[in-house]
Amino acid sequence: MRLDFNILWVEDHPDRIEEDFIALKCELNAQGFNAVKTVLPSVDSVKSLMSKNPSEDAFDLILVDFDLGDSGGNGGDAAKAIRDQFSHREMVFYTGKPIKELNETAFEKDIQGVYFASRDTLADETFNVIDNMLRKVVDISHTRGIVMAETSDLDHYIDLCLISSFEGQTEDRQKSFHKKIVEKISGSLDKSNKKFTKLSSFDKFSELLDNKYLVTSSDKIRAMSDFLELFTNLSNKKTHIKTMKDYMAFQIDVRNVLAHVKIVSKNGSKVFQGKNYNVDGQRMLEWRNALRDHREKINAVARDLGVIIEGQ
Repeated sequence: MRLDFNILWVEDHPDRIEEDFIALKCELNAQGFNAVKTVLPSVDSVKSLMSKNPSEDAFDLILVDFDLGDSGGNGGDAAKAIRDQFSHREMVFYTGKPIKELNETAFEKDIQGVYFASRDTLADETFNVIDNMLRKVVDISHTRGIVMAETSDLDHYIDLCLISSFEGQTEDRQKSFHKKIVEKISGSLDKSNKKFTKLSSFDKFSELLDNKYLVTSSDKIRAMSDFLELFTNLSNKKTHIKTMKDYMAFQIDVRNVLAHVKIVSKNGSKVFQGKNYNVDGQRMLEWRNALRDHREKINAVARDLGVIIEGQ
């Protein structure tokens, strides 16, 4: 699970689910997650998606309407197609008709591991499912995974901003910026490092940034901050520089905590314990909210620089 909680929603009347989606979005937001939905209107659209062999990790939850209308087909066929592909994902099968029809359809089509819900109480019943999911995954190990995955994504966004912005400069400005970056990186490396010597040439800039053994996440964030300071005239320049500095402080602190704390039992729960701090559920929620805030602000930097980040 990532910060984006992805819902695959099979429904032939998307307007009917907006209120339910908003309710789920508010609940997930309070838990530090972003709700994202993909709506498919028919059995054919479901089968088309499944034929592309999407990863089960692409979706965190599946919602399927029983009655997809005259043109949409039988919701049971949609649920069966999804369950055959995604055997481990939580699924809510819902209807405006008597619940027993869902039971009968699930039995006839051998659709296992599904929750049944009434359309009238769909949001409440669905969030009960989500709440149970979050209790299982928002633990110590998953928190490590969420933080590491999200910070890796943000590092990649900064890479894209650096490379795209660098390529958009005149050759003289490129050389000036390249020299500044290389000087900063070389200060923390052995001067005889042959790999660095090879990649420090002007035409190897993107390869240098891509080498995690030579260029750290903090190096790239500092480079982005320097670029904003020296080579842009953006109206939000000061705000964007602060964004980079705040994110660097956050990711250094959190990554250090996750790298050096140990897991202990406390009052029946497992928590991170360090020399001077503990990390409990509240701290993990704060981290998730902080990551979402940093992602939004770094995306704003990218937009102002004219950098397109796929999926954002």
